[in-house]
Amino acid sequence: MGVIFVTDYCSGGSRAQSPLWAWLAAASGLYLLLATFLVLGIHKRNRFFVGVYLGFGLVVALVLGEVAYAAVGAGAPAYACAAPGEAA
Repeated sequence: MGVIFVTDYCSGGSRAQSPLWAWLAAASGLYLLLATFLVLGIHKRNRFFVGVYLGFGLVVALVLGEVAYAAVGAGAPAYACAAPGEAA
């Protein structure tokens, strides 16, 4: 992922041009929470708790998406754009 961030930054990419990272981060966060949910077997205990847990998972996924979106906009340090063996 870092390589893609660097490539994006060095080619003049911006967060407005890379919304895909926000969706990927949100999806990965949601899948992580759903996997935890299934492993713990919470779905067998209480339907209300399942709803709360999934709602919390959506909020966390949205936050992760925003963080990834901001990271793409922040770009990479200047040295990351230097060719191998070349000073920045």
